[in-house]
Amino acid sequence: MGLAWKIRLAAEKGAVGVLSFGNLVGPEDAEEAKGLEGLEGAVRRESVLLGITPGDVMSPNVPADGVMPGIDPTHSPELPPIPSIPLSLKSAKHLLQTLSNHGSLLPEPTTWPDKHKPSPFYEPPSYFSGTNSTSSPTIHLTSHPLTKPQPIWNVHTSIKGIEDSLSTIYLTAPRTSFCAGASSSASPTAVLLGVARVFSQMYAYGWRPLRTIQFISFDGSELGGLGAVEHVEAHRDEIRKGGLAVINLAGVSGSTFTASGHPALHGVLKTVLSQTAHPETKAPLTTTWSGRDLTSFPMVPGTSDASPFQSHAGVFALDLGFKGPVDLRGSCMDTHERLVGVETKEFALHHTLAEVVALLLLQLADTQQLPLSLRDYSLFLSTRLSELQTWVGSLESYPFRAALDFKPLRESLRTMQESVSVFEVVPDSWQGNGESWEWESQRGG
Repeated sequence: MGLAWKIRLAAEKGAVGVLSFGNLVGPEDAEEAKGLEGLEGAVRRESVLLGITPGDVMSPNVPADGVMPGIDPTHSPELPPIPSIPLSLKSAKHLLQTLSNHGSLLPEPTTWPDKHKPSPFYEPPSYFSGTNSTSSPTIHLTSHPLTKPQPIWNVHTSIKGIEDSLSTIYLTAPRTSFCAGASSSASPTAVLLGVARVFSQMYAYGWRPLRTIQFISFDGSELGGLGAVEHVEAHRDEIRKGGLAVINLAGVSGSTFTASGHPALHGVLKTVLSQTAHPETKAPLTTTWSGRDLTSFPMVPGTSDASPFQSHAGVFALDLGFKGPVDLRGSCMDTHERLVGVETKEFALHHTLAEVVALLLLQLADTQQLPLSLRDYSLFLSTRLSELQTWVGSLESYPFRAALDFKPLRESLRTMQESVSVFEVVPDSWQGNGESWEWESQRGG
């Protein structure tokens, strides 16, 4: 659960403020992170809007270009209703210790789900809730939000397609950060520029893609995804008509390849990863990729700059990067020196990520048939529908459970699967002779 939802739910439960401290290290990675110094002093900053209302909350669903009047900040229902500030683990430790024997004793952290357990660097003997009595410690929280409008500077360029210039493949990267931003902004920007340079050199030698490729560096990504959302809102019709796929770069913060995205792109991504070797193990990236099975391939997170393309404009999305056991994004410890510590001298992980992206762009923008697997998409929907039915069946106290009818959803899914089997064409036939194409056309009806 993101910080935005935590603040919203805390306000609904009567909280007047939130002090947050993030787990920079998960329980399963504690051993790998023990050699890192200063983690207790790192302050993890995070957007209080992403996950609920990305973009400019003063101009929802329309670009903030000054043409339409904006909403008064004091009347916006989407702004956090209570103040919040981030704390370091070191400060949070002192705060929690002062609450000892005040209020109710909370359950032991050992009983919490793994992803909600506290940092392995601090496990006090007990947690207390605190109380509003005069004997309990009092916290004075003051927040000074900046409400003055600020300009957004997105930078984008494109290589026009020679066969279908309207159809577009987007490569995006965040350019802003809360602090140093080595892995959260500098790293993805470096990969974006590297790939753009390679394709510009190919262009200089006469190469042209069949479809348009657009390179975009987004501003305000950490501030509620402002740059990406405003771009999609400003170019909504163009993106909905011609946008085919978007690849967002999450950067490099470790040596483990991670990917999330639309199920229809899982097949082409898996093909590219099987052709790309990890610079350390020399094995294909699919060997250790946790999402190599369709059922374990996660959707693009709401914090990604690819999210508004997919959720608002219907563009197939991917989010790619390398991650490690320690997540320093949003903290001032996310420095170049830390990044160098997880990289090789030649920055091989950055080169590998650039190679994956370049191969994906060639597959998506320069092949006769767009490599989208609607069959994978239908299988994904079928799996999720079964999971939904199972989950609803477990809600014994849900009053409307008996009234829920999943038959229309099943029938719609069956219609989709039948359509996929009719219109799915073997990709090789597009590259073959006329006879094979004619046979495939007849086979498809």
